[in-house]
Amino acid sequence: MIFAAICICLISIYVTVIQWRDNKQTLTTPVAAVRLSQPQPLRLSATPLSDKAAPPRQVKAQARNALDGITLSGIIVSSDPAASRAILNEGGEQNIYALHQPLKTAADTQITAISRNQIVLSQRGDELSLTLLAELDAAAVSAGTETHSQLALADYIEASLIRDSEAVRGLRLLPRNQTLAFGETGLLPGDLAVRLDNLSLTQPDSVSQAMEMLNTRKRAQFTIIRNSQPRLINVSVSQFDEVKDN
Repeated sequence: MIFAAICICLISIYVTVIQWRDNKQTLTTPVAAVRLSQPQPLRLSATPLSDKAAPPRQVKAQARNALDGITLSGIIVSSDPAASRAILNEGGEQNIYALHQPLKTAADTQITAISRNQIVLSQRGDELSLTLLAELDAAAVSAGTETHSQLALADYIEASLIRDSEAVRGLRLLPRNQTLAFGETGLLPGDLAVRLDNLSLTQPDSVSQAMEMLNTRKRAQFTIIRNSQPRLINVSVSQFDEVKDN
């Protein structure tokens, strides 16, 4: 028994010495150094990417100079933007354009928007708006001298082109502001007009003429279809003025 205990003690001492030697070697073994490159400082520069500064964008001036002689004479507004049309006078010739259709006198110019009384033309990124109703003279406005002679039927009646497939059905008539006065003329909001005086509104060529008449005339005769029956209604600017003044 004593001999066995002595053997166990010797073995324990031997194992302890071996472990101590291994640990010492591990601690004294040089560790490979890892070199981390120093972060390079950010270099900020005030020099622009291009030495040539971009020329200032002259949105309306360039387009206006290129479109001299082109005036807006009529607008056909539809609930379907693809059916809306703008009527332009170009050098004495009247042309009708849809959205994104190049102009005959300026192939790089097209109409990008059509609203009730204004269109937007785009020419190589430059934009120019044309207004159907000319602005009143500033002096006349400030003096309060606006007269009824400056107003036409288009100031009171909004006409929108109505199509059925590819066929033109006529113009849908709606009041612009004075709904009461509109009804006093005998018209009803939403009436479909198929004739204006002697012009047939089911013919595309006549529609542009009719729209121009509404922008200049103070009196006209509409042939409307109501309850599948044609009716003749005479409308004048004075009828709107009388209701407005009362």
